[in-house]
Amino acid sequence: MSYYKFNENDIFYNVIKAHPKYRVQLYFNNVYINSRLAEGHVPAGAVSLYEINVGSSSLDVSEAGWEAKHGTHRGLTSHQKGIKAQGIIKKNEPHPVHKNGIISYTATREMIWKTHATSSKDYIGAAPGTDFILDYPLSASIQRDLVASGTITPGNIAGVNFIHKTTNHDGVFRLISLRNRYNHYSTLSKYFDFDKYILISGGLPNAGIRDPKSNKLAVENSDGTWKNNIKPFPRPGRYRADKTGETDGLLKHCTGSLPVNQYTNLIAIPKIFYGSAIKKGSVNLEFYFTGTLLARAQDIDKNGELIETYGTGSDAEPTRGWPRDAKRVVGTVMYNEGILILTASHVLNHHVQDGYLSPTGNVQADTPQVDLRPTAKGQARQRETYVDNPRWSHFGSYKTWATSAVDSNSASYAPASSSYVLEFRGTSKIPTVTMMAHANKNELNWSNNPTYIERQSAFNNQTYEQIFVEQSSSQAYRENKKILIKNTMSSSFANYSESFNPQTFISKIGIYDENKELIAVAKLANPVRKTNERDYTFKLKLDL
Repeated sequence: MSYYKFNENDIFYNVIKAHPKYRVQLYFNNVYINSRLAEGHVPAGAVSLYEINVGSSSLDVSEAGWEAKHGTHRGLTSHQKGIKAQGIIKKNEPHPVHKNGIISYTATREMIWKTHATSSKDYIGAAPGTDFILDYPLSASIQRDLVASGTITPGNIAGVNFIHKTTNHDGVFRLISLRNRYNHYSTLSKYFDFDKYILISGGLPNAGIRDPKSNKLAVENSDGTWKNNIKPFPRPGRYRADKTGETDGLLKHCTGSLPVNQYTNLIAIPKIFYGSAIKKGSVNLEFYFTGTLLARAQDIDKNGELIETYGTGSDAEPTRGWPRDAKRVVGTVMYNEGILILTASHVLNHHVQDGYLSPTGNVQADTPQVDLRPTAKGQARQRETYVDNPRWSHFGSYKTWATSAVDSNSASYAPASSSYVLEFRGTSKIPTVTMMAHANKNELNWSNNPTYIERQSAFNNQTYEQIFVEQSSSQAYRENKKILIKNTMSSSFANYSESFNPQTFISKIGIYDENKELIAVAKLANPVRKTNERDYTFKLKLDL
């Protein structure tokens, strides 16, 4: 076998910038990415982080054999045994030493997986030698949070309405945490102003709403008027005092988390989907009702604005608090973070409704104070407020606890008629190495393949060494001179043998390191015929 060394001009390093396309379809507790179904342990609508155990069986070894070899692992269920996992073992740890306000340990503290030890107390309570196992595959999927505005009442974040098992505190805090990054995009569009278009005063806790000029607190009376003509926002009557009408109570619970819009829809795309950034101009949102397209929004200006390009945008009222000329802008895109924020709450069709506010968790065991209306005995309870007209702020509302298995009438208050499509392109920068492999003239004209020689009857029942090797010792190595190369030249004439000419067929190219260890193999789709008169250059490309 011949080895050839790459010259300086035969190897090139570069970076390929690719834009993979994703089409995400969402409908009634189902989500599909590029129309792909579940793959092994990875459910539909999710992407495997490391592509480990994607095609593995759930149990490759017997439970007894597993435990005999690996022992009993905490947090590793029987159906997961036999697949790859990673883990750590808790070691003996000394008590922390407190000195001058600094906590130090004489031994390194082990990290833990939150899926099996949700707190430091749980980890500390485990016995030394306990295994903490993190099972593969780890997957990522698109997440959605809804923030709804409401009256300011004690116990709630001011101005936020917590709809039972539909909105939650975490969604509000996630939205607040985006303030600085959101304003970072202000050079692209004027609509990237968090305080003006998302949450008044940035949603910062313990910050009363003040007039920017007089620095006086804005206090709204129970009748919707404002004292001293100081308003936290230009639209009057937006926020009310609490049920007692006490303005002091209003100020007490006014933390500044006042949503500008009736609904704020936060959609987070994991980084494994889009890579370094979402490609500008590639975002496309489609809102369907019973298979009919109601509206479409796209970032056609490539500046982060999601503009309604099909639907009722030309006739609808502007999003609450947004300028009159912004009524076609339904939301914004944060390209580098993979965040979509939809704030348009105008109705897309006044003649249809669906259960966009249906809870995602089971509500059968809930208490009466959440205003549940029970159905017939044995069925789940429901709320009339689950149903609303289609709006952009409801885009992506496909999860619900209410299914036909729970209640045969669930289609009347679950999002069973609406479906959604989210399309975008990511940006992946892939480092590659390009290598030029040369097959020069009068070279590579020999093959070790047994079919390369003329088969003779004398070779029957003989080994390779007996056929090819005439002498092999510490002094010399000679091949059999009587070996004839098979004439594989084809003739254009019948009953005529073409003159012999050595030829080979190149089918594979091996790449070796400095120690002549094979590290890569390039296979040709079709073997290439090599003669002494021909030379070839093969272009090999490898992603690093």
